[in-house]
Amino acid sequence: MTTNDPDRLDRIESLLERSIIDSNERLSRIEGIVQSNAQIIQSNARSIEAMGTQFEETKRLADRVFQRMDSLTQQLAAIVSSRNEDRDLLRNIKAGIDKLLRRSEQ
Repeated sequence: MTTNDPDRLDRIESLLERSIIDSNERLSRIEGIVQSNAQIIQSNARSIEAMGTQFEETKRLADRVFQRMDSLTQQLAAIVSSRNEDRDLLRNIKAGIDKLLRRSEQ
């Protein structure tokens, strides 16, 4: 059988055609996979962007909460300080009254 044998050429041509068809089918499946992956990547990118937005909103809210907590802590410290001053003043007044009462008993 020679290379010029028509049956052999037909067989080679048939094998080449089948190979091209198989390659095209594989290429088509690969393109489908690539398209599917592209959609997944786009969806993930949108999700990441949304999470970034939520993170920023959460961060702003946390900052406001911490600022408010700091303000309340300062107010509480002022109240405690004022009460301590009031307690000291009441002690001094009581001491003064006790002193006056002792003098009046003598």
